[in-house]
Amino acid sequence: MPINKRESLLFTFIMCFCMVLWMSIYNVALQHGAINGEVVAAAWLGFPVAYIFAMCCDWFVASPLAKGFAFKYLSRRARARRLP
Repeated sequence: MPINKRESLLFTFIMCFCMVLWMSIYNVALQHGAINGEVVAAAWLGFPVAYIFAMCCDWFVASPLAKGFAFKYLSRRARARRLP
């Protein structure tokens, strides 16, 4: 897992790129009924907008919520405070 902001940003770039690309290909393939070069080309056209949207959602919404939940409920220090 990422340790600092730079690693976190790089991890987010890579994960969003892979996830958005493959989900775009999958969605277009469902519409066309098969996976071929035409499907990949059509998915690649819609990729930039979806990628920017996914990065913004991940960086500004999902990541802060996940970190807040993890550090509040799942960290060792938080569990130690709740023990009697």
